[in-house]
Amino acid sequence: MFYLVMKSSKHRNELIKHLRAHDIMAVFHYQSLHQSKYGKIKFNTNRELPESDKYTDQLVRLPLFMELTDDQVELISNHILDFFKLNNESKTTLH
Repeated sequence: MFYLVMKSSKHRNELIKHLRAHDIMAVFHYQSLHQSKYGKIKFNTNRELPESDKYTDQLVRLPLFMELTDDQVELISNHILDFFKLNNESKTTLH
């Protein structure tokens, strides 16, 4: 998995929208275990886990598959950089 951690769910959604406008499928799918239906039943806790919740709200999963070419990686990267330039974003954690 290759992903970016945005500064908020709003910015995550804006990046996903920007990439989709260029036919790039980026998604968010991470859900904190303690927030999931299974986690609530299995662990029966109301505990707050803010760091885990941060990733629920801010993680964007980028395309990654066997047939992904170097040219496609460059295209995706360029559109991500364009997004940050357009939005004057300077602080994002890259993983």
